[in-house]
Amino acid sequence: MQQTLFYVDNEPAKIIFRSKYQKWKYENNYQKADYLSDIRCKNCKYLIQRQLSKNYYKCQLLGESSSPATDVRLSNVCKNFEFIVK
Repeated sequence: MQQTLFYVDNEPAKIIFRSKYQKWKYENNYQKADYLSDIRCKNCKYLIQRQLSKNYYKCQLLGESSSPATDVRLSNVCKNFEFIVK
């Protein structure tokens, strides 16, 4: 059996996720948005703002908990983005 950092027997190594939220973000291509683009979480219809001692931003599609794992950044975007309809 030949094993390297990224391949085991010429098969890509399996990604191990620490949580279901980390897996969701990976599968939905959650990443930093383009600098000049309006396509970002800040303009998405699924964004939820929770105001406690400070503001916490959550995504309806990701789910909501009291954990920082479900927090989203306003400057990021995923493949499920949809503009807010006004």
